[in-house]
Amino acid sequence: MPVSWRVKFVSESGGAIDGTYSEKRFLWLFPQAPTEGKLEAEMIFNRYWINTFYSLKVCPAVDVIAEID
Repeated sequence: MPVSWRVKFVSESGGAIDGTYSEKRFLWLFPQAPTEGKLEAEMIFNRYWINTFYSLKVCPAVDVIAEID
């Protein structure tokens, strides 16, 4: 089933958001190349219907609070 997550990152110190993320998707049973990028204050992560396995790693460089919708 396709699923989308809206994540809002808030810095505990009130400063800028800094860090990275990495998404891993599988096309049925075949691993795809990871998608990596820089964290932003608000992001949307999508698991599509064809992705049987999906993982997300978030590595903030500052202390953050993540609010997930």
